[in-house]
Amino acid sequence: DSSDDGGQRISLGEYLDYLPHAHDLARTEKYGGRLHYGFDYDAKCSCPTLLDAVPWYVYFRDDYMLSDPEFGSPGVWPSLIVGPAGSSSALHIDNSLLPFHLTLLSGRKTFRTVRLADWRARLTDDEAEWGSLYTEGGFAAVPGIDGLDDGYVEEEFIRKRGCHVFNATLIPGDTVYVPTGALHGALNLGDAPAVAITSNVFTPSHAGQLFDENCVKGGRFSFGHDGFCRKLAKDKMR
Repeated sequence: DSSDDGGQRISLGEYLDYLPHAHDLARTEKYGGRLHYGFDYDAKCSCPTLLDAVPWYVYFRDDYMLSDPEFGSPGVWPSLIVGPAGSSSALHIDNSLLPFHLTLLSGRKTFRTVRLADWRARLTDDEAEWGSLYTEGGFAAVPGIDGLDDGYVEEEFIRKRGCHVFNATLIPGDTVYVPTGALHGALNLGDAPAVAITSNVFTPSHAGQLFDENCVKGGRFSFGHDGFCRKLAKDKMR
């Protein structure tokens, strides 16, 4: 679990020991009501044989996240993510607006997404921060936003702002693809932990779109830097 957001680094074995007690521990003062959404395990480096058993990775052989050390490090993609039932992630966008895919191995998981063009136009306000639900980087600007609350989303996203909201509930074997810059979040359902393989995607076919969003349009919603933009421009011209 990343330490950047108040999490901690532990081994996979320690996390598996935590899972049966996750809900009880969340009620203690130490955890402060927090139910950790998931454990990110570097499957590429720590368990490469796991990827050999995932046949659909043949469709991502041109993914720089897998093949180019410059882009595969220090990232951990692809990652094994494990989370207790009932845990969730707030709606957000991924770094550099990168798309991603996730395949569920066990458990059940619901995804909610809003397309980049839709949430940028309808959930943010370039002139006045107070009028927006989200701000730079896809972070909530209004405290208390629950993007996985059906009633809240129906009222604030759909009725008031006219957003198109997409939902999908995954069962084992299902794969979801979340496109470039989409606002997204997930909820682990049922009684058992959710286990999945996931990875951001950076293939030549994405280079043009990522270049336009990060390096041409720029502004508050881009994460482009010189090295990243040069790489995108090179692949865009191929």
